[in-house]
Amino acid sequence: MLGGLGTLLTLPFLHSLLPRTSLAAQSPIRRLVVWYVPNGFYMPDWLPAGTGTGYSLSPVLAPLAPVREFVSVLTGLGNAPAAAGKDGIHARATASSLVCMPVKETAKSDVYNGISLDQVLAKAKGHLTPVASLQLGLQTGYPVGGCEQGYSCAYINNISWAGPTQPMPKVTSPQALFDQLFAGEDPQQTVADRKRRMVDQLSVLDFVREDIAGLTPRLGVEDRLRLEQFTAGIRDVEKRLVDTANAPVCPHDTRPAPLLDVPGSVDAMSRLITTALACDITRIVTFMFGNGASTRTYPFLGITGNHHALSHHANDATAIASLRAIGAWEVKQFAAFIARLAETKDPWGESLLATTTVLFISEVGEGDVHDMAQLPVILAGSGGGWHTPGRLISFPAKTPVSRLYRTCLESSFGLPPQVFGADGDSVLAALAT
Repeated sequence: MLGGLGTLLTLPFLHSLLPRTSLAAQSPIRRLVVWYVPNGFYMPDWLPAGTGTGYSLSPVLAPLAPVREFVSVLTGLGNAPAAAGKDGIHARATASSLVCMPVKETAKSDVYNGISLDQVLAKAKGHLTPVASLQLGLQTGYPVGGCEQGYSCAYINNISWAGPTQPMPKVTSPQALFDQLFAGEDPQQTVADRKRRMVDQLSVLDFVREDIAGLTPRLGVEDRLRLEQFTAGIRDVEKRLVDTANAPVCPHDTRPAPLLDVPGSVDAMSRLITTALACDITRIVTFMFGNGASTRTYPFLGITGNHHALSHHANDATAIASLRAIGAWEVKQFAAFIARLAETKDPWGESLLATTTVLFISEVGEGDVHDMAQLPVILAGSGGGWHTPGRLISFPAKTPVSRLYRTCLESSFGLPPQVFGADGDSVLAALAT
């Protein structure tokens, strides 16, 4: 009978249905978004001049001007573990972007990598929200078969890894993402509607309590202890229901239109990521602008040739100009996302950007030579105070980017000290000063 009761009304079921106000209040709200772009940049057009808050934005970074106060440009960071191996450079580098481990050379199913930054957080904090983490992208890709010089497609199509053999599949359709986030929800629901639903749910809890009261005299000591733990959980759910009644209704836009072009898809994904964070559906997101070595074309920018081919510019002026335009457009989309986070409040009245760490990364720096010693990195948001934005932060050459990830885990999310990846053996104190 107790088992039947647990099946009928389990706490995880109620937890998945109800907003997380009381849960969030138990610990500071911290969020992570990783915004990945493929193929690197023409680095002379990327690297800014100057120091500290007085630095000058480079041609590619110029679109950051409207959100300059919210972002820092980080130089000197590299990913040496990604460079370990032969051939398949984009596959190795993409898979290692958030893992910072060398990957196994294989085009078969026996892939082996490590756990990525986002999934370390998902394992530690994902239980606080209905969706532990979101993996998103603009290009589909399968985790099977060979994609680059003896390396599996799983490597080149995924930056999020739940474990060495587990690449995380990504959603690449804004429509599918909308359905995942909001299926069955009415955007016109009012606080009064929510209070009526709360009354109905509380009546169910009252019924369960009556059943428990009649069941208790027939139970042994061990079962009574289990039942006490169960009823304690019910009391907690009841408190959440009452707290929830006055919480703001989570607003969201209508379902995105089908068959969006690239700019439309980026905007739709940006909006949906913002809404998912604001509604506390998830606090951990990775977004791949394209798969590693992406061959996307940019006719809407008046550019001929595909991105990967252009990245191997061999100092050709026309190719470099095209790369400059593509890079500036990518940064402009990122800047629009940062502005959106800055102006959006979460259910507790905080600016999303004040509590979110946003990382802009690519698998390589200079695309022409597949350089991984100087990566293009932008760090946005203060993440609750661990990062002071608005600066150019220059680290010594080849500083492991894994140290940035470790600092984020410890300083923003409060995880215990832990070596991250193959070389994340210390933290970067300069981020908070």
